Amino acid sequence: MTLSSSLSTTFFFLWKHQLLLILEGYGLEGFVLGTVLAPSPFITGTEGQQIDNPTFLVHKKQDKFLASWLLCTITDDVLVHLTTAKTSFDIWTTIERRFGAKSNIKISSMHHALYLLKKVNFTIKEYLSKVKNLSDSLTAAGSLVTEQ
Repeated sequence: MTLSSSLSTTFFFLWKHQLLLILEGYGLEGFVLGTVLAPSPFITGTEGQQIDNPTFLVHKKQDKFLASWLLCTITDDVLVHLTTAKTSFDIWTTIERRFGAKSNIKISSMHHALYLLKKVNFTIKEYLSKVKNLSDSLTAAGSLVTEQ
């Protein structure tokens, strides 16, 4: 599992898009999205005693591996904000909260830049490249670009 860009303060959209595709490919997206719930840590044995739940132990190991892998995809300037995150879900939601508001502002800013973009002093190739870059960035951010 290799990413072309690490999470930094400028690459949230690309990082999130790539990570979700990888996680979905391995069937692990539920861990970060919170749809996979941890089983009970203990079960009742045949004689009524509490024993460790093997399913919980497997779940915990998977989550710790995933959390560790997520942290390896993050630059140091972001990593310092995740020192209290213990699970992959904690890591994901902390990142979403940290970059979510900034993302909405950035999406709005990109839409505005696309709306105001004029050919003026650009060659057609340069102009189309700028339109495509803004459009691709908006798509990666989950914001559809319409013909308007």
